[in-house]
Amino acid sequence: MPEAPLVSIVVATYNRWPLLRETIQSALAQSFSDFEVVVVDDASTDGTADHVRSEFPQVRLIRQEENSERGAAYNHGVREARGRYVSILGSDDVCEPWHLAQFDEVRRAAGDRAIFAGRAALWDPASSRTSLLPAFDTSTIARDSFLSAVVAPQAMLVKRSAFLEVGGYPEDRSTAASEDWVLHMKLFNRFEVTPLPRPSVRIREHPGRSMANLSAIRRSREATTRLILEGDLLGFELDPAARKLIAAGTHRLCAAHHYGAGEMREARMRIADLCRTVGLPTGIRWAGRLWLQTWMGPAVSAVMRRAKQRLTWRTAD
Repeated sequence: MPEAPLVSIVVATYNRWPLLRETIQSALAQSFSDFEVVVVDDASTDGTADHVRSEFPQVRLIRQEENSERGAAYNHGVREARGRYVSILGSDDVCEPWHLAQFDEVRRAAGDRAIFAGRAALWDPASSRTSLLPAFDTSTIARDSFLSAVVAPQAMLVKRSAFLEVGGYPEDRSTAASEDWVLHMKLFNRFEVTPLPRPSVRIREHPGRSMANLSAIRRSREATTRLILEGDLLGFELDPAARKLIAAGTHRLCAAHHYGAGEMREARMRIADLCRTVGLPTGIRWAGRLWLQTWMGPAVSAVMRRAKQRLTWRTAD
């Protein structure tokens, strides 16, 4: 067996062959050479495994005979990976040719840290426009992770040993669409994060994207919050401040999703829950603008959302 690579790019997929082809092509096009690509086919029925074997024989393919949750598929891939670091990539995402080269340059300067993370960009291939996801602060990232998934997992490189030490992704189906949030809390509250300077991953916007289903994400977030607050999903004890942040973050996310679905009354109710959790001043600071928008009516709100999109999207370089 050849010497273990520095990085394993792990991709989990289910019935996304046309998009997966471009994802694999972008992974194999890295200017950095010390890596492998591991694809976990989560019991696809569209011939994904045969396509990968035929077109990309250099890729390590893991075929699961029964469909599992996405987190379980990624955990399987990471366990089978041989790299010292793992890079999680969605089967509809694209990484830039210098994605791993940038990581290695920073790693050589900073040393073998547990987590390296950068920003990612939402990408609309139909219009060639991108929009950067919000920046994060490494000095507060542990606390901020209780509120939301502050870093796109595609933009992270994590030591395989650290990933396995925290138990990887949750595998309960009720946590689907919230597994990244759980993993971030587990990682960022144990290990420091070293920032990467340039966004090097594009997250494709398309109708089948899992994060486009707002109601499913909301149900997942609520179920995951219950598992965290009533059980031991994170594997470490939460202090009262952390528990409050977790509850508040869930109220805020659910309010935003109700608003996005045009459910203004429900959005206002969740904003009220947020204010009761963290106090009125903080609640207003976090969701005051959203509360005002819920009173403007669906038509005005839709116009504001489109205007915000036009202001934040830019033409890709």
